[in-house]
Amino acid sequence: MGLLFFIISGLALFGVRPEAINTIAMQVLNAAEKPDTIFPKVARRFLYYCVPVLLFSAFPTRVLLNRIAPPEMIWGFGSVFVLFAVFQLLLREGRKRYQAEEG
Repeated sequence: MGLLFFIISGLALFGVRPEAINTIAMQVLNAAEKPDTIFPKVARRFLYYCVPVLLFSAFPTRVLLNRIAPPEMIWGFGSVFVLFAVFQLLLREGRKRYQAEEG
C-alpha cells in the first residue's frame, strides 16, 4: 500500500498537487475495509486489477482459504513488481524534469 502513496507523492515532481489525489485515494482505500464479496463483479475486478486496493485486504485471506483463481494469484504477487516499476519510472522521469527546470 505504501507504493501507491509513493506513486501519488511522486506526482509532485510533475507539478501535481498530491493532497487532492491523496484525499481521493483515502476514499478508495476505505473500500479495502469491506469484504470483497459485497461489490459487484465489475467493481471487484476494477478494485483488484486497476486500483489494487483489494490486494491488501482480500488477497491474503483468499490465499489462506485456497479460494483464488490462478490469474488472480499471479497478479497478486506480480503487482508488487508492476507498482515498483511504475514508481521507479515516475521517480526517474520526475527527477529529470525537476533538474531541468531548476537550472
